[in-house]
Amino acid sequence: MIDIWFLGILVIAAQDCNAQQDEYGQGTVIYTQDQLNQLTQNCTTLYGDLIVASNYTGSFIVHNLTNITSSISVQNSTGLTSLEAPDLISLYVAGFSYASSLRSISLPQLQTAEVFTVKSRTPLTVSAPNLRNVSYLNMLGSGISFDFSKLENITTGSSICGESGCDTQSSQVMKIDLPALRQAASLYVGGNVSSLSLPVLASAGNITQATTSGYGDYDAGFTVHTTQHLNFSVPELSYMNGSLSLRGVIDSISAPSLVNATADILIEAWTPLAVNLSSLEYADDITVTGVITSTDFSSLKMVNTFSLSSSKHLNCDKVLPSNTSVIHEHCDAAPAKKSTLARNIGIGVGVGVGASLLLAVAGIAIYRRRHALTKKKRKGKQAVRAGAGTSTGEDNSTLELRPVSSGEGREGESRGSMDRGADSEGTQSQTAAVAPAVVPSEPPPPYSRWG
Repeated sequence: MIDIWFLGILVIAAQDCNAQQDEYGQGTVIYTQDQLNQLTQNCTTLYGDLIVASNYTGSFIVHNLTNITSSISVQNSTGLTSLEAPDLISLYVAGFSYASSLRSISLPQLQTAEVFTVKSRTPLTVSAPNLRNVSYLNMLGSGISFDFSKLENITTGSSICGESGCDTQSSQVMKIDLPALRQAASLYVGGNVSSLSLPVLASAGNITQATTSGYGDYDAGFTVHTTQHLNFSVPELSYMNGSLSLRGVIDSISAPSLVNATADILIEAWTPLAVNLSSLEYADDITVTGVITSTDFSSLKMVNTFSLSSSKHLNCDKVLPSNTSVIHEHCDAAPAKKSTLARNIGIGVGVGVGASLLLAVAGIAIYRRRHALTKKKRKGKQAVRAGAGTSTGEDNSTLELRPVSSGEGREGESRGSMDRGADSEGTQSQTAAVAPAVVPSEPPPPYSRWG
């Protein structure tokens, strides 16, 4: 009799419940805790959608339920402070979006979920320490801290980003820890990410499973976009499909187990980065851009397309090993900077050459000026000698110049005039007989005869 009564209690406790839809196709909207308690009393499985009203206030506690076949959701609630489901093991969709007063979500027994989405602009703690499998995981908000310490598998897609989106800077620093995650068909991490811990992640990217659906667009592979200094380390990552994309302020890259990547690898460094993928042997396409200080692809055997563009100097001849099979290859790096010594020598040589040229030009100018003055003086002397020889008819090999008084000048001038008048005929014959003066190429020695 006792056993029958006990079994009866179990039957009653295991009954199913239905969340009735309203005229708009929505599930049951819960306005108070009493209404929720009445719905879930003696109920373990709920069919339908459970919706927290926007004007709900206080804590929302789901007793008894272990399975929700549809969804539980919160939309723009202003009075909800916490949400708890202490017995819940599985659900289809959990969606908690922009509940301004919500500070904690606690699902301590939850193990599986198809979709798990949290969006928040305010600090929020999410605890699901037993969650192991999820198809879609979305955590959008830099103030969200979460505990998914046993999460092993993301089968379709995920994004863990700041509140402004995955491609922009978040208002708070994000620290992401997924200590048990082993595989993810698509994993996108973006924002002000300062710490990313994935110690056992072995497989990233699955083109077959990462598909476009009503829950968001996911590209197969692994993407990290950070505006905070980040050391990227995936010590166990050995399988990569789709793409591996690292962009932003990446301080270092460590992927020692990554050998064969049936994926594209894209690296965009905003700050100085030494790219180390020394274990990589095969990849589809590799594109590396930004502030690249060095590269290590020492084991690379085959790649379809390899492109590197760096604002720092690199020796493009040594970026890839000589035995690498590559279809298309491009390398563009900044030229090497001259050393300080070479630059100083160059400056000194330039200054010396400039000074020498300036002195040469000045010397030529001075020489030409002196040469012109000398030539002018010679012509003056020749004119004086020619005049003296013509007036006196005497030998003009030497000429003495002395001061003449005004009286002598006038007397000489008068006498010269008289002589010229008296002897004009003789003078003309003498003048005709005198040969033209010959101008030497160089000034003659003093007192020598000009020939």
